[in-house]
Amino acid sequence: MRLIPSIRLLLPALALMLLVAAAPTAAAADKPTLGLRYATLTPDNQHVVFAYRGDIWIAPVDGKSRARRLTIHEAQDTIPRVSPDGKTIAFISRRGGGYDVYTVGIDGGMPKRVTFHSAGEVLCDWSPDGKRLLILTGRHPSFHGSDLYEVELAGGTPRRITRDGGREGNYTSDGKKIVYVRGTVTIYQDNYTGSSNYDIYTVDAPGALPKQLTQTDGNERWPCFSKDDKTIWFVAEEKGVANFYAIPAEGGKRTQVTKFKEDVWRPDLGWDGKTVVFEQSGKLFMADLTAKEPKARQIKVVVDSDVRHSGIEIRQITKGPE
Repeated sequence: MRLIPSIRLLLPALALMLLVAAAPTAAAADKPTLGLRYATLTPDNQHVVFAYRGDIWIAPVDGKSRARRLTIHEAQDTIPRVSPDGKTIAFISRRGGGYDVYTVGIDGGMPKRVTFHSAGEVLCDWSPDGKRLLILTGRHPSFHGSDLYEVELAGGTPRRITRDGGREGNYTSDGKKIVYVRGTVTIYQDNYTGSSNYDIYTVDAPGALPKQLTQTDGNERWPCFSKDDKTIWFVAEEKGVANFYAIPAEGGKRTQVTKFKEDVWRPDLGWDGKTVVFEQSGKLFMADLTAKEPKARQIKVVVDSDVRHSGIEIRQITKGPE
């Protein structure tokens, strides 16, 4: 009889424990957030960094916890890229007026400005030693619009690499060579064929005459080197769907790597040289490009945050008594 009060005291605690055990995690209970863009992986492939609603975010790829905001500013922050050591994120932002390059720690903090120029910049890649950043900018306008430049992480005047156009550049594993695309057609036109298409080129990082690797009527986009630098992966459209393809690093016949049913957009190859993260229909996916038949695995990211703007702008039109 004396045990009954003790049992009664334990019942609420036991009920609470059962409720906690049965409840799903916050991320698992919600649908993945759509519209996450410019995703990039940390070196261990355990976290994904991306742009959403003008800020930079980070989330685990296993979806067990919600995304965490790393930057917050009235201006747009976008196109993040994680450093080789996983400690720093480079991105571009309009917080200085035009798009310039900034860096911030992997856990957030006060961003540091790297470039200072009125011409906008687009971030492409980190050098493998983590000391330089590859950017696209129109500081010296040419027929092809913009060129690739290299800037020291510590800052300074960027060094021009291409002089006849170039975008979407990526380094080899030793940082001595760069692969990129060159063309003049708008990048948002699907299934384009014609003389203004984007073809793949390579150039020595110190600067030299570029070498053209593809010569097709369609667009090749987002090229990158494999871990051993013997293969170049890229995205091309065949039969109306953009998929991953591969060619030898010195040029040659291309082969199809994936056979997805939906377009691949804005891919970024991880530091392991084989795992790629990309967008499909507003969702984020990962795939191993070295697999015999690469399969897309969705990264289920949940962003649970208030928005910065209500969408309503209040202005005073008149002043004084009516």
